[in-house]
Amino acid sequence: MKLTTAGLCCLFALLAAGSAMAAGPTGEPAVGAAGAVKLAADPALAVENPLARVVNLQLNGNVNFDKGAAERTQAVGLFGATIPVDLPRRWNLFLNASLPVMDQPVGVADRVQGLGDTTLNLFFSPPSSPHWVFAAGSSIVLPTATDATLGQGKWDAGPAMALVHTERTWVAGAAVSQSWSITGANDRLGVSRLLISPFVTWRLDKSWYLFTAPTLSADWNTTTNRAWTVPLGGGVGHVIRRGKHAVNFAVQAYANVVRPNGAPSWQLRLTTGWVFPK
Repeated sequence: MKLTTAGLCCLFALLAAGSAMAAGPTGEPAVGAAGAVKLAADPALAVENPLARVVNLQLNGNVNFDKGAAERTQAVGLFGATIPVDLPRRWNLFLNASLPVMDQPVGVADRVQGLGDTTLNLFFSPPSSPHWVFAAGSSIVLPTATDATLGQGKWDAGPAMALVHTERTWVAGAAVSQSWSITGANDRLGVSRLLISPFVTWRLDKSWYLFTAPTLSADWNTTTNRAWTVPLGGGVGHVIRRGKHAVNFAVQAYANVVRPNGAPSWQLRLTTGWVFPK
């Protein structure tokens, strides 16, 4: 628990520093003519949107409680980035990448620290309407874990798609991916996993917002009779603008109302992020 507590203290310090640095003027949000959320308009509606036309960098501090047979605490720092790329004929490519740094409980008293597996989502989006954006592509998992207990030891790939609807004060959508292991360590189990990531963000005023962004998962190769993990919860966030960029910080809590044996019972997530114009 010492490392977990220290990690949380560092994250709180980072959030405070980001807030202090971000003081600046604000303006009234609006939705861009092409249906994408523009930074100058509303960064609050972009922070959870995988198809927002802004550069979005995030640091998530996740604390998972009651994990494993010993019901211990797991800490995961997740570095995430969303980068939009213009393509010919008004098409767009959205690159979503994440890399976890983990403090993993092992057994009753041991712990392992290191990197987890890297996830990369590639979404190709055709010309969109003012309020709807659709994209399809692929999801790839790279076995970058520094210890066998921190990753699955397999290269995964599969289809992915996302659909987002944007209004003036709210945005909702979901990203879905199904991946299978294609190669990797022969002594590790094969992977067949479905991920569903719905989100809804509701802007309260120029800087505060409410949102929910759980990730539902199904492990089709599980050896138990419980394949699904279904979290339920949400959080509150605050965006502060500084010049051409914005700083975001948020707090969320989710309870796993459906979970396999050994999965955490609930999760606390602290987020700080930076949103830049494309």
